[in-house]
Amino acid sequence: MLDSMRYMYQCGACRTISSHPSERAARVERADHAERVHDGRWHRNDDIIGIRGKPRPVGGYVLGWLDRHNWIIGRALLQFVGLFVAAGLLYRLFTAVFG
Repeated sequence: MLDSMRYMYQCGACRTISSHPSERAARVERADHAERVHDGRWHRNDDIIGIRGKPRPVGGYVLGWLDRHNWIIGRALLQFVGLFVAAGLLYRLFTAVFG
């Protein structure tokens, strides 16, 4: 279990430490901890620390990259769908005008 924990969140005020499998999970814990314990206040010394361990298999690197860059993938997917919708509308316009 400890091998799967790759990141630690450390609160700057109360020095609470928690382990997480991804950087995103650590960021979520940081926001949740600030809301629950510190009435939404963030502290200057809050830190997310990457834990070095034994190397992950290639699938782990791919999943780690996807975990950090999920917004890029969502944006690309949205642009891809938008492109196909626009192409379909242009096709219908072209066939309506030129038969």
